[in-house]
Amino acid sequence: MGRSADAFHFLLGEWDIEMWVMPEGASAGRRAISKVHPILDGAALLDEIRHLDASGQVNFRGASFRTYIPDSDQWYVVWMMANVEGYSELRAEFVDGEIRTTGQGRDPGGELVEQGRYYDIYADGYSFTLDRSYDGGKTWIRPFVSYRAARRRAAR
Repeated sequence: MGRSADAFHFLLGEWDIEMWVMPEGASAGRRAISKVHPILDGAALLDEIRHLDASGQVNFRGASFRTYIPDSDQWYVVWMMANVEGYSELRAEFVDGEIRTTGQGRDPGGELVEQGRYYDIYADGYSFTLDRSYDGGKTWIRPFVSYRAARRRAAR
């Protein structure tokens, strides 16, 4: 196994997310909850995210399917949003203590390319930022999305 094989294992569990930057005009809540668990006999990870409005009600949902590809020492990731036509298809690898993603897709804004990074990763937290371009990489929205996640504590 390559150095990226375990790159996303830190994500396993439940997370409270505080959105720092959101897409212009986004209706998703600035707080979110994420659950990441192994699927398909441990060969893949499924991330589920639910954004919460000010009253604590879910107002946006999305999911990522992640699987490690040993031949390339990269992860293949597909992101989709519930009730929204669109997706991102990404490759991810571990580089200099970060997980870096690159890919392309489509959302209500049109065809896109994007690049992201998971950084400041430790057992109970991580940060994420995503840059996106809708003109093939000529101009970028930096950041398009940015957040900090903290591991959820079990209820007593």
